[in-house]
Amino acid sequence: MKWEDILEAKSKLDQEGFLDEYLIWGEKFLNAYEKTREYEREIHRGLIMGMGGSGIVGDIIKKYIEHKKSAIIDVYKHWEIPVHRLGTYDVLIFVSFSGNTLETVQAFRKAASQGLNNRIIAITTDGILAEEAKKINTRVSIIEKALAPRSGLPQLLGSTLKLFRKTIGKSLDKETRKVAEKLKIDAKENYIDKRENRAFNIAYHIWGRYPIFYGTPISQPILTRAKAMINENAKLSGYYQIFPEGYHNEVEIFDEQVDPVLLPLIVRWEKEKDIFKPIKDYMEEKDIEYYEIVIKGDTYLEYLMRGIILLDMASIYLAYLTRRRPLDTNVIKYIKERRKIE
Repeated sequence: MKWEDILEAKSKLDQEGFLDEYLIWGEKFLNAYEKTREYEREIHRGLIMGMGGSGIVGDIIKKYIEHKKSAIIDVYKHWEIPVHRLGTYDVLIFVSFSGNTLETVQAFRKAASQGLNNRIIAITTDGILAEEAKKINTRVSIIEKALAPRSGLPQLLGSTLKLFRKTIGKSLDKETRKVAEKLKIDAKENYIDKRENRAFNIAYHIWGRYPIFYGTPISQPILTRAKAMINENAKLSGYYQIFPEGYHNEVEIFDEQVDPVLLPLIVRWEKEKDIFKPIKDYMEEKDIEYYEIVIKGDTYLEYLMRGIILLDMASIYLAYLTRRRPLDTNVIKYIKERRKIE
């Protein structure tokens, strides 16, 4: 495929500028962080509830806090939050970009019914969640809008992260600024005006294949997001597996008759021990193609966000290659219209 075809695909399939929005991820991340008021006390145990493009915020915060502190963060992606022990949490954070997410609104109502308004925080652009939070006089953080909930990740994460400043300490300010700068650089390096960019190269390798993302537990938020963006942006299937657990089951898919459509993508932080050498050795011995993505990052948060923006942009290039409109989510829209909030 000629590069002119990719440029043409963007012009025809992405008139709204979905890819362009990544150029301002760093700015939006930092702005959301700076505009949000930190939580008044140190968080030892917290709950984060959200779905889809909002739910990934909980995954990132959970792993990041575990990496930095002994605090415990529970993440729920279902309206069935544990009502019987909500009182044990220092803070209850409900994240919904639209403010109209069925599960998040229902979970919010359950928490509010327990008389825990002083511990509840809603993060949203507007909608029912903002309306009901204001009605019961609980705290709500209003963030800037984006073309789609999934592309609003910087705003959602920046605002949620600020709530943990007292828990992490003032060093979080510096770390957030550093991550914002790296996001700006990475977006420019992987933008479409650079033909030989890393995000497009990843997309090109996936094109026509079934991607399976491999990583260790510290990469879980990146893997979760990558799988979801392959689904939402490129309208393709894929999955991920965590290692070393995968050594006890997943690896058997490469015995004897290996499906040539499968493409293992190994995602890892440059600072972590490479535990993938045995499976890489095996695949090379058996002439099984795989693709390794090593991501830089001076800090764990930087690694997570640089990994996410890289694979997000790759998923949009993949949409161009498969001639799909990355912004559209027609099936999700169809289902949402049939799952109204009462």
